[in-house]
Amino acid sequence: MLSYSVDFLSRSYLQWPGRVMPVIADSEHYRAVREFVHYLQQTTYQSVLDLGTGSGILGLSLYRPGVQVLLTDQSRDACALARINMGSLPVQITVSDWFDRVQGQWDLIIANPPHGLDSDWAEFPQAQHIVPRSAVCAGHGGMDHIREIITHALPYMLGRLVLIHTVSQATLVRDLAVTQAMCLTQVMIRDSVQMTVLERVK
Repeated sequence: MLSYSVDFLSRSYLQWPGRVMPVIADSEHYRAVREFVHYLQQTTYQSVLDLGTGSGILGLSLYRPGVQVLLTDQSRDACALARINMGSLPVQITVSDWFDRVQGQWDLIIANPPHGLDSDWAEFPQAQHIVPRSAVCAGHGGMDHIREIITHALPYMLGRLVLIHTVSQATLVRDLAVTQAMCLTQVMIRDSVQMTVLERVK
């Protein structure tokens, strides 16, 4: 399938369907994430770490002058696409499997990791040529990547850890955070999509 561009807030982002998880404009997930990111743009932060950046939409949308932004993804294709989408913005991009090559601490860590089930991907065979299986499926309960992020995040957290997942995973996310000395400080929900904000227990 040919590449295409998607408008998200104030920028346009190239998409490589079949190679990098594409953003589907005006989908339920798209509308929810746009609302969440717009809210985060109004908050205070000096540094942003975008884990599993894909085409770069989250981290690039959160850039503003004076803010350090690092985009990471284990996919070299994703990092190459994010590099195109960054244009002239002074952000960093690194190939990394979650925190493997990340250093330092960050005011805002954000991730919209794969959080689906095998059955979710199998349910839409017509979309499998544009949506990589690895960008959807995340093991039992769709929690494998979320669990990996939460259990390794604390040393990198100067402020908030923001996770995007389904409403049905809310209790699992909250309970896992408690085991890692984190507390839930904010929730936003749109349709079946939830943004959970976690911070260190003080």
